[in-house]
Amino acid sequence: MRNLRAVVRIVLISFVTALTLLLLLFGRVALIFSPPKQMSWRRLLFRGWARALAAIMGMNIVVQGKPPQPPFFLVTNHLSYIDILLLATQVEGVFVSRHDVSDWPVIGFLTRAVGTLFINREQAKDVLRMNGLFKAALQKGDGIILFPEGTSTAGAELQPFKSPLLNVAAEMNYPVSYASLSYRTLTGEAPAHLSVCWWGEMTFGDHVFTLLQMPKFHATLTFGNGAVQESDRKTLARKLHRLISEQFIPVVSKPELSAMVK
Repeated sequence: MRNLRAVVRIVLISFVTALTLLLLLFGRVALIFSPPKQMSWRRLLFRGWARALAAIMGMNIVVQGKPPQPPFFLVTNHLSYIDILLLATQVEGVFVSRHDVSDWPVIGFLTRAVGTLFINREQAKDVLRMNGLFKAALQKGDGIILFPEGTSTAGAELQPFKSPLLNVAAEMNYPVSYASLSYRTLTGEAPAHLSVCWWGEMTFGDHVFTLLQMPKFHATLTFGNGAVQESDRKTLARKLHRLISEQFIPVVSKPELSAMVK
């Protein structure tokens, strides 16, 4: 039954994703002379796709607080690839991802199609290129969604925030919104830090199949109250880290995680 559930969901996800891509490409051609309408079409399809996939996967979403409206700069903690789905059901913007994701089969094409901004964290000079892309996105009325931890975690606590990608917000003294993500599974299912969070040496394919076997899971998205403005990127990173940590609901306790990884 669990394997069948996963297979059916994979078929449904594939169908919805293929249909979304076709509609996205159609809109790009039909609205080629109207970039603002292209952006609106992309936002509409991306949100619809995210909500459809969240429903198919059995993601029960609880939202606390008010999401920012574009243009915005939003930072959150990072637990899994499904963070993108969760956030996309509620906010309209483009995500910042590591560069190798653009080469992933299917996912890479989809992320490029919806305007994801890719950064090579191994090359310091790439931050300068990204700063220019951030400014351009904000100026045309888009939102920017960033995971400043730089990697997904098991959800025991937040990792230190990498401040270089916050440089544009600091230079512009731009208000930065913040949010926290957390997951919980049903009683009797594998705990969320092993089945929903994607971290360590977990392989993508095995993790996805395990996640899709579960009947459902709970996702909590908490938006912060207001935004943070600072002219110094390191100070900005520290303040955001503190505020998100204060509202973050741990997925697993630090002692439990420490015992597991030993």
